[in-house]
Formats: sequence, structure tokens, C-alpha cells
Amino acid sequence: MSAPAVDAIGPSEQPAAPLVLIVDDFADALDIYGSYLTFRGCRVLTASNGADCIELARVHQPDVILLDIRMPVMTGAQALRLLRANAALAHVPIVALTAYALDSERDEALAAGFDKVIAKPCLPDALYDAIMGLLTEKRRVS
Repeated sequence: MSAPAVDAIGPSEQPAAPLVLIVDDFADALDIYGSYLTFRGCRVLTASNGADCIELARVHQPDVILLDIRMPVMTGAQALRLLRANAALAHVPIVALTAYALDSERDEALAAGFDKVIAKPCLPDALYDAIMGLLTEKRRVS
């Protein structure tokens, strides 16, 4: 009887699944994108406004934040400024996930400090690929 196969990387050496914070005031978007990213192996936190985003980000230190631009309580742009001003969070890639994706709005979001702009609705695979691309780029820079 042969011994079971053993992975080359032991459990303690495997990278943790990325933690993604999704912030959107539409519950359907949180559910759809959150469920898909969980299915793909991500850990997911959700918030419905920018103020809750700031608190969750401070407590949980996500690997990437998907942030709607237009929300109640605190807009995505306001939350972005506070996240970038926090030294512990300034390095976190932040994606504008927005229904308002005209070229001028996309340029404004990038100029404001978002790392990427993704128009919604978007295909979940495209969102996952964008997240993984940002995380790969972040690892190369670090």
C-alpha cells in the first residue's frame, strides 16, 4: 500500500485566500459578486456604504476593496480619500466598481486615486481576473 500524495507546499506555507471587501448600496450586487468571489476561493466582507467600508477596512485589513462610487452616507470618493490617508490601508488596491463608467468619469476616478475602474454590471469572471491581476501586481511591487 503506497503512502498518500503530499503537496509540495505544506498547509502553513500556502498563501491565505485573498480578503475582498465589497462596498455597494445595492444588495443584489453584494450578493452576486460576494457569492461568486467566495466560490472562487476568496474571503469576502461586504458593506453598504463608505462609512461601514472604513470601519471594516480598519478592523480586517482587506487585500483589495471594490468600492461603488455613488452611495448614501459616504460616497466611494470620500471613503477613498480616508482610506488613502490611513497609513495602514494606503497600499490596499481599491477598484471603483460603478455603473457610471463614461470615459470622463473613469478618468476622474483614476485621477482621484482608484487603482482600476470596472463598469457594472460586469461578468463575475472579469471581476475576479481584475482582482487577481491587482494582487499579482501588488506582490511584484512589494
